[in-house]
Amino acid sequence: MQAQAAKREAERKSRRTLQGFVIHSASSAAMSAMSSPLASVVPFAPVLLSFTSGDKATIPFMSNYLRMRGIKSYDQQMAVADSHKLAYRQFGIAAALLSAVPVASWAFAFSNTVGAALWAADLEKRKVDLFQ
Repeated sequence: MQAQAAKREAERKSRRTLQGFVIHSASSAAMSAMSSPLASVVPFAPVLLSFTSGDKATIPFMSNYLRMRGIKSYDQQMAVADSHKLAYRQFGIAAALLSAVPVASWAFAFSNTVGAALWAADLEKRKVDLFQ
């Protein structure tokens, strides 16, 4: 039991964040590093960036639900995201756009988390097969 808890803690600590997004690979870190200056120069860049990384931005919000369903590794969670790409992209775009609002982004961080919880409850109610 303690070994599993230690492993989970090590996985959690190994994830690094950049601008609110969880970085799991060197390619996503490179993409974030290249897109950061663009976001500060062009007013519409956050909108464009939310469209490009919308499905990946949903993973941190849904990770607790997926872990409860027995999907623990990031690769398995990405497989679920790929099988439900449209829904993940729609949620990620909305969450990214709401978190780009300058003053109210802290409130939208809470509403995005609540939205993910409500979405997870709806998936459980409808008994959706995650790998379909």
